[in-house]
Amino acid sequence: MKNLKYIVIVFFLFLSCKTLENFTSDITNVANRVDSFPNEIEEKYNSLKDSVSFLFRDSTVVSIPANQTRVMEFLRTNPKDTFSLARINIKAKRKSESETYTYNVYKNDIINFKVSNMSSNKYNDIVIREGDEIRASILNLKRNKSTEGSFFVKEDNTLNINVKNNHLLLNSRFKLNVKRIFSNYRFYKQTDSIETNEKIYVKKTDTLYEITDINQFKIAPYIDITKTTKTTIPISIQNDQNTLGWGFWASLQKSDYDNYENIMLTSKLDPLIMFAKSEINRKKNNYSLSVSENPFVNVTVVSKEKLNESANGEKNFNFYMLDNVAKDKLNFEIDFENFSKLYDFNINLKIIKVVLKTQLVEKNKFIIKDFYRVEKNK
Repeated sequence: MKNLKYIVIVFFLFLSCKTLENFTSDITNVANRVDSFPNEIEEKYNSLKDSVSFLFRDSTVVSIPANQTRVMEFLRTNPKDTFSLARINIKAKRKSESETYTYNVYKNDIINFKVSNMSSNKYNDIVIREGDEIRASILNLKRNKSTEGSFFVKEDNTLNINVKNNHLLLNSRFKLNVKRIFSNYRFYKQTDSIETNEKIYVKKTDTLYEITDINQFKIAPYIDITKTTKTTIPISIQNDQNTLGWGFWASLQKSDYDNYENIMLTSKLDPLIMFAKSEINRKKNNYSLSVSENPFVNVTVVSKEKLNESANGEKNFNFYMLDNVAKDKLNFEIDFENFSKLYDFNINLKIIKVVLKTQLVEKNKFIIKDFYRVEKNK
């Protein structure tokens, strides 16, 4: 019969261990869903209402978002513990001699104190300080009388209790009882920048410099009546609110083209783009375009619209801002005419258009969050 009793006990112990394992697993799952905590905890685990130690199962420190007010309230309202800092009988020395008792206290602790005068004379000088600040002063405590009080600790500090006997001849005896009531948890507010996995789309505006190369063409000498000495290149610009302006560059002889290529090779920058940027940004001479020295080829830009041309333009390059132009599409012509009687010339032409392009760019979201660093008292 006795053996049967032991078997039953072992059986129930086995069941309880299994139940505890499932119970702990359930707690972990609920705790990880911070948004539903502590309501779900209170509903499902009433027996744990006085303890949230499962949040600190792996560490004595956790970080909780400040907006989780229910979690913080649940932690803050957990039962507080009481620790007796001092429970002593003191025989105070004679006049002008004092003693100080020092203890560590922490923000939001509650200090309860009680002083009992066990002398036949008044005792009138007990001062309790938090750091340098006086939090309680006990004066003229009559014989065989007691006084008590309490206060909140403002910051992590030391509690200094100074006792002094103001009687010249008589010693004084009294009881001092000081209790520290503290939360099971300490809270420190922190701010941090966190990169979340959440994707956001932001508007990004870029200035684009679009260059179009016109196929090389030749203009004949002036006396060659079998070929044309003048070539007209039509230019069409789509004008919308994002178009800032347009421009051109032309090599009127081989050395012009070679100079352009050398600049690109040495500076790794396109000279025509640099010229356009200078005009858009109103920066003077921030470019390297060279002026053509060919005296025979004349270049003329023809337009029905009034052209807002650059003051920095030369005969083989220029830039035109499109401020206050109402038309949706603008048509221009660039005429090249050869006045040489003997030489023909190969012409290379580049057209540049400057537009603003706005697009949605995907990026990770950085957010500033307030956290509470919660430390569980050991």
